[in-house]
Parts: sequence; C-alpha cells; structure tokens
Amino acid sequence: MANEFPDNIIIVGAGVFGLSTALAIARRFPSTKVTVIDRCTPPVQDGTSVDTSKILRPDYVDKVYEKLADEAQALIKNDPELQPHYFERGFTFCTDGQDGEMNTLWEQMFDNIKETQPAARWNELKDPESVYRHLHGKNGDPTPTSKLAGPRKWIKGYTSKRCATVNAEGMVKVYYERCCQKHNIDFVVGTPVDRLLYDAYSSVDGVVLEDGRELRAQKTILATGAWSSRLVNLDQQMHANAVGIAYFRLSSEEYEKYKDIPCHTNLVTGVNIFTPLGGYLKILRRTTGLRNTTTLKDPEDFTKTYQASYPLTKLDDPTQTLSADMEQSIREEMREILPQFANHPFAQTKFCWLEQTTNGEFLICPHPKFNNLHLATGGSLHGWKFLPLLGEFVVDSISGTLEDLLVKKWSWESKADSKQNKFGFMTPGPNIVPLPIVRPKPGERTPPIKTQARGATILPNFVGLKFQVHNGKIYNDVTITEAMVGHKLGEFSP
Repeated sequence: MANEFPDNIIIVGAGVFGLSTALAIARRFPSTKVTVIDRCTPPVQDGTSVDTSKILRPDYVDKVYEKLADEAQALIKNDPELQPHYFERGFTFCTDGQDGEMNTLWEQMFDNIKETQPAARWNELKDPESVYRHLHGKNGDPTPTSKLAGPRKWIKGYTSKRCATVNAEGMVKVYYERCCQKHNIDFVVGTPVDRLLYDAYSSVDGVVLEDGRELRAQKTILATGAWSSRLVNLDQQMHANAVGIAYFRLSSEEYEKYKDIPCHTNLVTGVNIFTPLGGYLKILRRTTGLRNTTTLKDPEDFTKTYQASYPLTKLDDPTQTLSADMEQSIREEMREILPQFANHPFAQTKFCWLEQTTNGEFLICPHPKFNNLHLATGGSLHGWKFLPLLGEFVVDSISGTLEDLLVKKWSWESKADSKQNKFGFMTPGPNIVPLPIVRPKPGERTPPIKTQARGATILPNFVGLKFQVHNGKIYNDVTITEAMVGHKLGEFSP
C-alpha cells in the first residue's frame, strides 16, 4: 500500500543521490516543495560524486545489479545532454592469477560474462604480454621482470567492451542545471548543516545550519555520503574511507596514443587506470581504505561522543598529498604496466572519500528510530553508475512502492546483520592524519598550491608555503607568514 507523499522535503547533499532524488520528486510530485542543501554549489568539488571520471560497468555477478546497471547505462547513453560526457571504451579486469579472494572474484566475473554476453562483447587476455599489448599496441613488450620491484601482478585479464567512462563532473552539472529549471526545487548552499532538528517525539522536523538557521520540512532525506556520520550514527551501517588518486599530465602525443584505451583495474593490487580525459591520465589506488578517525558528537545523544571516520579533503586542508608509500606503490605499478609514466611527476593528487556499507549494498530506507528521516546513501564505490535510477528508488522507498527485493537489499537490517562485503571492496585501513606536507628541497622551485578552500584555517605548518587562492573570479598568490596563522585563507585573496 502506497504512503501519502510529503508536501515539502529537505534533501541534505547535492551529489548523485541528492540531485537525482530531487529531480524524481519534481517529475512525479510537482506540487511537493524540495529544498536541497549543501555546503558548496554543485558540482561539489570534493564530493564523492564529482571526479574527472567514473566507470559504468554492468558486469556484476549479482543479477539484480547487472540488470539495473544495464538499464541505467542505456538511459545515460541515450540522453542527449549526458551523451557528450559518455565514452564507451570498455573496461579491462586483471589479476595476478594467484589463489585468493580477488582471483576467485575475477573468475566468477569472467565466467558470468562468458555465459551472458556474446563473444563479440568481450575478449580474453591470457598472459602478461596480452595485457601489456592491450594498452600499448601489438608491438609492445612488457617490462623485464628484473626491473620490477617484485613478482608480476598484471598476469591475465579480460575486457568487457560494453563498459564506459564518463565525465562525472559534467554529468552532475547537467543534473544540477535540470534541478535549477524546476519550479519546486530550491537550493541552499554555502553553509553546512550542523545537526538534525528533532521534536519531543523522536521525529525529525528538518535541520539546523551552522549559522543557526532552522529549515523545516515534513520529510528529511540524508544523501550525505561519506559525510553522513556527523548527522546520524551509522557506525553499524557504513564507514567513510578514502582512496588515493594521482594524475599525470599527458603531452599531445601521449594523449593521442592513449585517449581510447579501456579503463584497467587490477583486482588484487587495487590500482585503476582510467581512460584519459581532458589531457590527464588518472590513477586510483583502491585497496585498503584510509580513515580520518574523529571524535564526533553522537547525533542521537549530544551528551555523548563516538569515534568515526570523517572526510578530510583539500577544501579542508589544501596541503594534503599522498603518503610516500602510496606514491611508491602507484609508481611500482606504472613501472610494470605503463613504464613511461613511472618517473613522471604527478600533476595533482588527492583523496576521494567514499561511503562503504558493511555489505556493499546501498542504504535506501527510513531510519528505524527517527520518524520522517530517510536515508539515501551508501554508494559503496558502485552507486554512481545508477545515476538515472537512484532518485526513482528513493521516491519509491518513501512512497512505499519499492520492490520487495530492493527493500530487503537496501534496508537498515541487512547492513547490521552483515559480516562480509560481498563485492570484495575495501575494509577500513590506517589513518591518514596527520597528512604529510611535501616541502621543496633547497633550491627547488615548486608550483603554488591551487585551492578554492577560502574557509580553510591557516595552520602553523603552512608557514612558508605558497598558495593560489580563488576569490570567486581569479586565483591570487598568497605566501603564508607567521602573522597569518589562525586566519582564513580567503582573507588574503579578496
């Protein structure tokens, strides 16, 4: 039986879950007022939903996700506004061939594609030479083992030709612009949500912003991803993890050579190589997720605190960089599979924060304790590809019309009872705090740190560093002195 749909709704979070939900409500319930809140104007630069590239892959062992991913990819591919950001280059899944959980997962995935897809839509790479030449051309020879730091890791693989790479930021911008065109969707940006607003009967009436403003609605939807733990205690449901990302700037010749390569992933080492976009080659190191363990007020009892991993991005600390061991591991992988980039300087590095549920399933359900609070989060490294469908699922969940199978998969209870992430994704790893600051060697010239984090507090270890701070129009040069400590970066870039 369908539920009565609210007259007004607050959505906290303007990523793919939040924006797609706002659009689905506007289409299906045009009289419902929707307010979307985020600390930044979409596309939110440090949000999980926004990156240079994301992968659309319908290759699941789980038949439910495979069907939904196929449907979502077709919708994206045939959307005239999204299509310019869509590049169907395929996706190559590799392994080291050694016994273990990830190799077993690879075999299951390969068996599935052989059973369900015609031979023209996939090809097998049976040895290291085939894997290497798939990237470099038929005359390429793999790096000699004597030049590697250890045993070969890119031993075999297969390519699924139906997978695609997308410009994630471009697609999120399209969704944001569509929201702006709807008469019943408003945005409140620039000020983070401080806490949920509760009444005396364990119901959520809306939110309180950090500046003290109260915004009320009949239903509040949390689409806050890795930032959720500040607003609701999800300790038994999901955790915020970070993965390291590095970018290589390509020459025009390099870009021309590699622009059409498929994405590659090594399931064992956790390194992803993305189809180049915009002149840059993106490398992601997945493996064990990094944490930023923080003491937070328990949203359910402000007299208590609890420990949770909470995102720390370059908008918070523009000096962030990858650790030396993370950089070394990326370069060792490059030495085997893309040796010409092994010693190239990184054009940029960052951490991408992801919300990972305990079983890899989304969290789309009412909160079991607080009335009028709905959860739409838990992308778990694979939610992005369902962009056109996520909002429909959330609206169905609120309406009480979501398919029973999906209700069970995305329920609160399914996470609390789970002991294993069936997709083989990350487990929480070491902390990233304090993050190292790389300072120039004597006589070495390094480019300034470019940032839009005007609200970042200048810390003592910033002294001597050079920044380019955006003022809304241009980047201004700022060299940090001791007198600036404690101030905001934006004060020196008017």
